[in-house]
Amino acid sequence: MGVPQARERIFFIARKKSLELPQLILDFNESPVYFGTIADRNSTTHPPLRPSIEKRRPFVEYGDQNLKFADAKYRNLNTFNAFFSTYILYDDIVAPTLTSSGA
Repeated sequence: MGVPQARERIFFIARKKSLELPQLILDFNESPVYFGTIADRNSTTHPPLRPSIEKRRPFVEYGDQNLKFADAKYRNLNTFNAFFSTYILYDDIVAPTLTSSGA
């Protein structure tokens, strides 16, 4: 749909028959928008990574979707119950849904 998010969307469309509107065609063939094409590399307004995230950064492996695995390696644990909502974004993928309050 031309947005930099990989979220599935569902549309519910209701149309009154008596209006005799032409058939609606929803055809979304937009090229993917990869995170690297929208990332602002020269921002001076974004805060640095939180110290807790910076400590776990060396434990991230390419492909990890969030910090839960890096956190487990950092703490030498086999359980993954923290940092699951701290997403990792890669330049060559379409980002998941981004929230303004996310870390």
